This record gives sequence, C-alpha cells and structure tokens, in this order.
Amino acid sequence: MKRPFLGAAAVLLLTGAFGLITPLEVQAVDFSTLIQRLDQTPAVRQEWANLQIARRNLSSLEFPGSPSIGVTPEVRTTTADGGDYAEQIDLTGSLSLRFPVGLSDIGRERVRTAMAELQVAEEAYARARESAWLDLLTLYQTAYLTQEEERVLRDELQAAQATEGALRRQLEAGEIAVVDLSRAETDLREAEEATATLALERRLSWIELALTTGLTLGPETPQLDPPPLQPGELPPPPQLAIWASDHDVAVNAQRVKVETLEATISRLQKVDLTTSVRAFLSGEDHSASLGYDFENPEVSGSWSFPLATYGDVPTSGSGGTTTDTWASGISVTLSYRSGKQDNLLAQSTEASLEQERIRLETVLTSMEIAVRGRYQQWLRATTTVEQAARALQRSVENQEIVAAKERLGLVGDYEVLASQAAVERARWALMAAEMEETRARLAAADSASYLGQMIDVPKGEE
Repeated sequence: MKRPFLGAAAVLLLTGAFGLITPLEVQAVDFSTLIQRLDQTPAVRQEWANLQIARRNLSSLEFPGSPSIGVTPEVRTTTADGGDYAEQIDLTGSLSLRFPVGLSDIGRERVRTAMAELQVAEEAYARARESAWLDLLTLYQTAYLTQEEERVLRDELQAAQATEGALRRQLEAGEIAVVDLSRAETDLREAEEATATLALERRLSWIELALTTGLTLGPETPQLDPPPLQPGELPPPPQLAIWASDHDVAVNAQRVKVETLEATISRLQKVDLTTSVRAFLSGEDHSASLGYDFENPEVSGSWSFPLATYGDVPTSGSGGTTTDTWASGISVTLSYRSGKQDNLLAQSTEASLEQERIRLETVLTSMEIAVRGRYQQWLRATTTVEQAARALQRSVENQEIVAAKERLGLVGDYEVLASQAAVERARWALMAAEMEETRARLAAADSASYLGQMIDVPKGEE
C-alpha cells in the first residue's frame, strides 16, 4: 500500500511531539467501554440541549398565566353649590382580580404544535445517539485497522529489506541490471516511509476517538480490542423508504409545519363569536362583580368599598332620610366579527401551506434517494468483501507455490518473505473490507432511521 510522502524530519518531529518514536501499549480498550460515553459526543449533547428547549417551551405554553390582583385607592371631594370647597372628602378603594383558568384557541393551537415539536425533538435525540454510535464505530474501526496494519507493515518492511539486500548482491555478481535494484530500493524506501507514517496515523486516530468521547489523553496509545461486526439483516430499499417516511426526523419536522398551518387555517375559518358573562351586586356604597370570559378562559372579579368620609355636605329637600337599596343582576356579552380579516389571512396561509406540502414531497424524495444510495454503497461493500476473500485465497495459493519452490531450492528467502507479507496484507485487506461492509450496512440503516432496530444503544438521559 503506497502512502503520501512525509519528509523524514516532519515525521520525526510529529512522532516525537505525540510520543510516537517508541509507542507504548497500555491496557486494552474495547468498543463497549467507549459506547458508555456516547452522551459526551458533541452531536448528542447538542440534540439533548434542543430537547430540553422543546420541553421548556411546551411547559411555558401550557401555563395559562399567573393570577393578578390590583388595588386602586380613590379620593373624591364634594362641594355644595355656594358652599366651601371640599366640604366632604370620601376615601374609597377597589380590588380587582384576574385568574386565568385555560387557554384560548390560539393558545391551544400553539400547545399542539409544541407537543408535536417535542416529539420531533425526542426522535432527533434518539437518532443522534444512534448516529453517534455509528460515528464512534467508524472511528474505532479506523483506529483498530491502523493498529493491526503495523504488524503487516513490519512484515512488508522485512521483506523489502531482504529483497533489496538480495538484489544488491546479485547486482554485485553481475546477475541483474541496476534498474532492478533501483525498483527494490524504491520499494524499501516506501516501506520505511509507510511504517513511520502509520505510527503517526495510529496516534492521531486514537486522539480523535478520545476527544470525541471526552476521554483524557495520555502519552500512550492503548491497545484496542477488535470492533464488533454487528450482524443484522438490512431490509430492501422499498421497506427502508417506508420506514423512513414514518421515522425520519426531517420528514416529521416538515409534517409538523404542514399540520400547524392546517390547524391555523381551520381556526381562522371558524365563526368569530366571543361570549362573556358577568354578575354584579351593589348597595350601601359597596359594589362587587364576578365575570368569566369564554374566549380567553379567565375568571375576573372586582369589589369597590368605602374607607372613610370627612366632612358633610348639607342635603336639600324636606330633610327626610334616604334608604339605601341593593341592586344585583347578570349581563351576557356576545361579540361577533365579520371575519373578513381572518378570511384574508386564511387565504395567505393556504398559499404557505401549499409551499410546505411541496417541501414535504421534496424532503420525502431526497430521503428516499439517500436511502437507496446508501443501500447501493452497501452492495458495493459486499462485493469488495468477496473480492478481498478471493485475493486472500490467491495469496495463500501463491505462498504455497513459493513454499514448494523453496523446498526445491528454486527461490530465495526474500521471495518467501515477500509471499508471506502478501498473505498478511491480503488478510488485513479482507478484515478492512468486512469492517467497511458492516459500516456501510449500518450507514444504510441509519439513513432510513432504522439503525435502532439493528443495534443496542445504551439508554440515554431522561
């Protein structure tokens, strides 16, 4: 495997900075341990924050409002015709109460929308944890493959050194041309460069994995256990598309927009009739009332009462006494609006609704294209596994041929080492192809929001 050239000085500098000149192994780390830190990944933390926002938004919209009490003091002066100013001063007070007991039509509509948005946020949180699981698996596979490739590269480096030495001796004996040795020297240089570069790649892959999961980085790169292959059957694209149409977060979020506009139009098209009722009682300088508003469910009340009276205004007439009387009653207020403005707004909302329905169709189409594309990538990955298996079989057969020739004295030691290195490289390539098949299969499931049906994701925060 050829790798991009890194200058020897750059490799030495970077490997020294990351402690890679003599990599040390610590206790093994397995994938199940890292998965327990799933909630530390940035994507999951972001969706968890969005979920909390949705929950608090719903709670605030469900609250009808706080009760309110008002106190109003009043000073009133009375002056008789031709008398002194303010011969009588009356101090009075009044209390008013408002107590919301429910939500209006608009408020209930907002609550329904917030409940739907909360459900979408819960689904987004669950999907984010599943996708983060897959991202961690991908990072873990990469780190594990670089770890295992080190052994393969050591075999290839040993074979390249043996080949270069053998060809150099043959050149000195005049058995080969310089160009043959030149190719061997190039292969040796590339093997040395690949070995140095892979040490850096292994360290960087572990750093990325550790930072993603919030682990504390140390100077050592731990030994990784093999990642899980995650067996599981992937449904065909039509079934995946049907599942995704019901569970895809983007699709459901767009459905909420459509349903919200439909509810708004339904409310605007209703008869605009409001009703309120009020009972009252008055007498002996006191008055009280109690009312209820049906449009904005609310109980309201008021009470006016005297506090003190200073002075007296002479009364005219025969000088008889006045008898206080009590009055009580009930009033009903009916308010009807033509609804012209609501009709105009409904027409405008219908145009917006049509746009959102078109967007929903677009989201569904894009989702299905993505699902089918991921499925085709998985099929290609399965083909790669088959090809890698055949390549390994050929490498094993070639090694057996070389071994047979070695027993007859027809090949040198360097050719045996080269055949052994080729087998190890083929085994590693097959392992990499199998891991890619696993990742591609799970990625196809994730694109259809089906990943949770194929893997066990640790329970997240509530």
